[in-house]
Amino acid sequence: MTISTVPAFQRRRGRRSAGLLLAAVLSFSVMGAGTGVAEESQAAREPVRYTEKNPTAVGYGGAVASVDPEATEAGLRVLRAGGNAVDAAVATAAALGVTEPYSAGIGGGGYFVYYDAKTRKVSTIDGRETAPQSIPRDAFLDPATGQPYRFTPELVTSGVSVGVPGTSATW
Repeated sequence: MTISTVPAFQRRRGRRSAGLLLAAVLSFSVMGAGTGVAEESQAAREPVRYTEKNPTAVGYGGAVASVDPEATEAGLRVLRAGGNAVDAAVATAAALGVTEPYSAGIGGGGYFVYYDAKTRKVSTIDGRETAPQSIPRDAFLDPATGQPYRFTPELVTSGVSVGVPGTSATW
């Protein structure tokens, strides 16, 4: 995990960030999508980027934490430009969709938990994927037996397991 901080003097005053502290987690996930062989061979030819990770940081005025240094930097830039904790969390999550596309991104869903220091209240937004509105009630029943399908890799990767993304609504 990469944690970085931004000094308070670098943030604009008067924004919601003064009373709102992000105290918890963005756990956005994405439903996997296959890539073609041509794409994989192109990626194999590109140089691997190595970024130094800094697992511990001390500071004041705000912080950003993620599994990727570039995504963390995106959130820090938002704080330095005067954004609040939620603005920085969304920027970090969006960047993770690029730097960690197999585990984060706009095509998935997750939960957003935050702490409002002014009201001392914790709130949660449920942004998990949902079933399509028009899905038939028997979509998970085997027509041959009338019983639920067994949990198989083929079922998981078929169209039956598709959900409507919730990430953009959460953001």
